[in-house]
Amino acid sequence: MAESKEEAQQQPITTSFDKFSAVFAHRNVANTAKHLILYIKPDSRILDIGCGIGSITIDLAQRVPKGCVVGLDISEESIKTARAAAQNLNITNITFHTAFVSDLTNPTIFPRQTFTIAHLHQVLLHIPSPTQTLQHILPLLIPNRSLISTVDSAHLTSTPSGPTMHENFTRFQASSPGEVFGAGTIHHVWMHDAGIPWECIETGVQGVNVFGEGEEARGKKRAGMEGYVGIARQRGEWEEFLRELRAEWEGFVSIRRGG
Repeated sequence: MAESKEEAQQQPITTSFDKFSAVFAHRNVANTAKHLILYIKPDSRILDIGCGIGSITIDLAQRVPKGCVVGLDISEESIKTARAAAQNLNITNITFHTAFVSDLTNPTIFPRQTFTIAHLHQVLLHIPSPTQTLQHILPLLIPNRSLISTVDSAHLTSTPSGPTMHENFTRFQASSPGEVFGAGTIHHVWMHDAGIPWECIETGVQGVNVFGEGEEARGKKRAGMEGYVGIARQRGEWEEFLRELRAEWEGFVSIRRGG
């Protein structure tokens, strides 16, 4: 029996990123982690935490022919996709693990003082205890010649936008178990709380077009939209949401055309 709208609204909201694969596949070092390029050496040993389907991880591995890259993610499906992609490209200096951040404390899986770079892209905003996560990572780094890189959204917006899309973004953000969805504004505090001296912490800002440019961006936008509106669909409001969103966008197009 189909559940009512009221029953659907009482169900816990969870965020699934399966629909975002087309968007995530667009990510690479140049457009997402270019701040690392200066520090990556041919023999770097890199830990990519929250690697997803591995697009950034694979690019990192291609840049360290004498080194190695380890990617981990909680999604078994994403790890399968990442492994297949690496195998298709015949990349042998990369391994993937299905693991939680708590597994970082297991030395049989992740030996201490092993890595020169730890990379986390859009990860800390989804984690309830970011400071503790950073504390788990630090012992894995080689002392005095390593770095930890964290990147998270400080702000999320869409054009065109209106009350309906804004409300859905709010629900999407609320579905995250993370401490702060706009985590990009507070990384330096978490770093310091984890035990890193202020003088060793650098901050920066980068604007990112999530979907890329040109014709290829159309499919990515559709895929991304499916992921974002999935929150509304879970709440039993799919048809209503689409009607409201269409009205908003038609109004935007009308204004742009001067109609």
